[in-house]
Amino acid sequence: MRLISASVGLGGRNKPSDVALVQQLLNGFTSPYKLTIDGLVGRQTIAAIGEFQKAVVKLPRPDFLISPYGKTQKRLGKLAPERLKKLSTTLSPIRCDRFILLYCKEYKPLLSANSKGLTQLLGFVSNDKDVRDVRWAAYMLATAMHETARTWLPIEEYGKGKAMKYGRELEISDKAGKKYKNAYFGRGYVQLTWDFNYKSVGESIGLGDQLYFHPERALDPVIAYKIMSHGMRNGTFTGKRLSDYISDTSADYYNARRIINGLDKAELIRGYAKSLEQLLRLSQSEVNPLPVIIDWIPPRRTRMA
Repeated sequence: MRLISASVGLGGRNKPSDVALVQQLLNGFTSPYKLTIDGLVGRQTIAAIGEFQKAVVKLPRPDFLISPYGKTQKRLGKLAPERLKKLSTTLSPIRCDRFILLYCKEYKPLLSANSKGLTQLLGFVSNDKDVRDVRWAAYMLATAMHETARTWLPIEEYGKGKAMKYGRELEISDKAGKKYKNAYFGRGYVQLTWDFNYKSVGESIGLGDQLYFHPERALDPVIAYKIMSHGMRNGTFTGKRLSDYISDTSADYYNARRIINGLDKAELIRGYAKSLEQLLRLSQSEVNPLPVIIDWIPPRRTRMA
C-alpha cells in the first residue's frame, strides 16, 4: 500500500498533506531532528529523510527522496500504527493566508479572484457557530471545491440545466400579482436546484419567498454559504445530513456525498475532504504541534487491456 500520494523530499512533489505525514513519522525515531509538523519541506525535513534512509533503510547513498512505492515509504509505513494518534475534532480559528499557501502547494496556484473567493469562504466557515467540527468544515469545503469547479465562487450550473426538468422556465406570481419567469437550475456553492428547494430553503434561512422569486440571489456569497451550511447540517437537500456520516468516532467522507447527490463523484470528493482536513489542521492560529493523520492510500489499479 502507498503511504503517501506523491514524492516527498529533495526534488519531490511535496504536497503538504504528504509532507506532514512524513514529518510526523520521522519524529521520534533516533534522530537529532525534532521536525515541526507544518506540511512544508525545509532543510531539516530533507536531512531527516536522508538520515532515516541511511540508518534504517540501509541505503548506502541516500537520495533524500521518499517515493510512493519506494523502500523508504515502506519502512515508514511500519512505524504508522504506533505513531499515528487520534486528534481533536474541534475546529480552531483558521489562518487563511496559511491555508491558501498550503492549498496552492497541495493542488495548484489560484487566480486572484479564486484566492479571494476561498478566503471569503474560509471566513464564513470560521465564523459559523454551527460548524465546530474540523471534519464537517473539511467536507463542506470539499463539496464546494467540486460543485464550484474549483473556482471557490458561487456559480451557475454549466448549461443551466438545459437537459433537465428543473432547467425549464416557469412563470410564477407574487401576492401582488407581479409575474416572474424563472428557471431553477443549479446555483451557489452546492448547486441548489428545483423551484420547491429554492422556496423552502429561502424560508429556512430567513429570506421568506425572496429566493423563490429571485433565484439569482443564490449567487450572493453570503446567501450561498447560508444555503450550504443549513442544507448540509439539516438534511434539506436529500434528507441526509453531516451528522449522519461524521460523528465523534468516525468520518465517512465517501457516503457523505449522499447529503448532496447520491454517490456521484463520491470518491473524488472524499479525497478532497481528507486533504482539506489536514490543511485545516495545519492552518490553525498556531502551527499544530500534534500529529497529522492521513488515511492509507490504496495502490493504483492497472487497467486491463
